[in-house]
Amino acid sequence: MKLQYNYSLILVSLFISFMGFNQISFSVNYSGNCAPVTVDFTNTSAVGEHFDWYFGDGNFVSDVTNPTHEYLDAGQYWVDMYAFDINWNFIGSSFEQITIGGGPSSIGFSYGIDTHCSNDNISMYVPANGNSF
Repeated sequence: MKLQYNYSLILVSLFISFMGFNQISFSVNYSGNCAPVTVDFTNTSAVGEHFDWYFGDGNFVSDVTNPTHEYLDAGQYWVDMYAFDINWNFIGSSFEQITIGGGPSSIGFSYGIDTHCSNDNISMYVPANGNSF
């Protein structure tokens, strides 16, 4: 039995592995879901010497491995991390969407909590007319 190899497929696979594709990654960690919230980003890449981060809210940092960023407003943000070698040649990138909810209450009276998230239910009772809202 003669084995046949697809050498072009093997070379492409080695090239992709060498270039770092699928080896550029990061994880996201934050407690609480209401803005403002501080998010810790941990670079889990197997390759790269320099890393640029774009946080999706107009802010970025350059040449930081594990940044921390504060999101002031609720919303969905695409976070992009770009990896470079020792000579600042681009290797690859990774991206992830994060969701930050809520924010300070804009209701003009106190109701016992400082913040709310977009999916929270808030019930109010007005004793003057006996209605609930």
